[in-house]
Amino acid sequence: MVGRESGEVRLDVIETASLVELDDVVDKACLEGTTVNTDEWNGSNRIGKRHGRVHQTVDHTGPKGTWALDQDGDGVREVHCNTLEG
Repeated sequence: MVGRESGEVRLDVIETASLVELDDVVDKACLEGTTVNTDEWNGSNRIGKRHGRVHQTVDHTGPKGTWALDQDGDGVREVHCNTLEG
């Protein structure tokens, strides 16, 4: 996880990427009310339901795959999950 405002990076190696393990990683890394951006992997589905977090996704699949979204119309594509990959 990368804090876009803080620049802080939190890395964790987990055994299976199960829902329980992913929940634990997110719970340790993100405060209540945090916006978490991910792709549409099913393992991330519960993030927005835990601790008042906002979960925004981008769909990278298929010929019409999207890599970043401008959801508030300000011209900045703030919803993406490429920060660690770059």
